[in-house]
Amino acid sequence: MFMVLGMLDGYTDPVDRTAKTEHYKLIQSMAMKFKNENKSIICRDLLGLSVDEESHMPEERNEDYYKKRPCAQLVEYAAKLLDEHIQNKKMEEN
Repeated sequence: MFMVLGMLDGYTDPVDRTAKTEHYKLIQSMAMKFKNENKSIICRDLLGLSVDEESHMPEERNEDYYKKRPCAQLVEYAAKLLDEHIQNKKMEEN
């Protein structure tokens, strides 16, 4: 979501503090919307993992593995937020 926002609404001049400030506000706003719905923007937190549970052995990628991972739903929610932003921006331009 943040990469797409950077491509769509980012700034190109690193010394343009006004554009940079506006972009930072947008990113922070979108992050807060996502966090308000999902309690975090950090993958480890979203997956319910703790540092103690880390292992260097990857889990087998089977049906059970994907059932307990909310990744698809989280990406879908981020895409919906992004779509709302794009639609609102279009309405403002018209």
